[in-house]
Amino acid sequence: MKKEHENKITETFLELLRAGLWNREPDLECLLPLTSNEWSAVHDLAKKQTVEGLVFAGVQKLNDLQHVDRQMIYRLVIRVEAIERANSRMNDVIMEQSAFFSQQSLNPILLKGQGVARHYIEPLRRVCGDIDWYFSSPEEFRAAFDLLIKTGIRPSVDRSGNFVYNWKGQVVDHHRKMFDSYGPFSRRSLQEIERELNPVNYMVQGCPVMVPAPTVEVIQVTLHILKHMLAFGVGIRQICDIARLYVAHAHSVDGQMLKKVYQSLRVDKWVNLLHNTLVNSLGMSTSLLPFGDCPPSSDDRILNDVLNAGNFGFFNGQTPDMKNNIQGKSRSLITVMKNTARYLPYAPFEAVSFPFTHFFSDLLRAAKIKKYK
Repeated sequence: MKKEHENKITETFLELLRAGLWNREPDLECLLPLTSNEWSAVHDLAKKQTVEGLVFAGVQKLNDLQHVDRQMIYRLVIRVEAIERANSRMNDVIMEQSAFFSQQSLNPILLKGQGVARHYIEPLRRVCGDIDWYFSSPEEFRAAFDLLIKTGIRPSVDRSGNFVYNWKGQVVDHHRKMFDSYGPFSRRSLQEIERELNPVNYMVQGCPVMVPAPTVEVIQVTLHILKHMLAFGVGIRQICDIARLYVAHAHSVDGQMLKKVYQSLRVDKWVNLLHNTLVNSLGMSTSLLPFGDCPPSSDDRILNDVLNAGNFGFFNGQTPDMKNNIQGKSRSLITVMKNTARYLPYAPFEAVSFPFTHFFSDLLRAAKIKKYK
């Protein structure tokens, strides 16, 4: 009975999510009515997965709201308005920082986040995270660091050797790598793609901001999702990001290039799992997949992992914050080893390489801190 109750909540959540993602009316006929407690659980699931904007869009598409709990609608309205305000503030900072770097002849590329949000039907309703800038050369990366120091900002260094700081209330990351790939043979092929496909501009409140070329953007977001699945987990918001990227870039992504890249990185089987999740769980048409020869599968491990982990694993008790003591480090190690073993058959190079890179990153971090002192 409990399992049936949980399935009803999950299916209602997913149907509202699909409706918001694809701008259609949800089909809840077989799921209604829900109790107030069940509607509250649907809201909590949307919050856990940071997709309140999409779920609210799904609710708005209903022809009849009489079966929807009013308290849930009220909570969603308040939350969505807050998300929109937060995105507007972030866009202001992106515009300001883009001009700031440009004045110093620095041309960083905006990764993920707001760059991906522009592909949503309602961009301001996608929950925002950090601002991620990628600097394509060591010289630009160093120049950006020196520029921040001159302005009185001293960045910290994260586990990957990236700079992290606060700019007018927004967390900003400076990345030295475009792609989150740890396999032994990945760097050269990914660098060739990055050099071959130039970044493009999009406008943020009248200001041009550089983002990756469509094919590069798809690879970057895909590998970023895989990295987090090998670590502590990822939320369904990131899976929705790929769905919206495929829609936006349907006529501009080189599908055969993508396929060759994934095969060379030995992540093509994992990408097939991801594509089946998009089709089976998020309702994406197979015609929108960048290459059409994805073998059908009923393996729903990605969806199960996503629903269990929440937003980057912050809701399954395995968050990165738990690594600051011996018990936390032990749990962290166990989680990463379980996840890498789980996906080893589907992304062998990444699954083998990631744990070593991840757990030796503290040594790397110390070296980076010393270099920039």
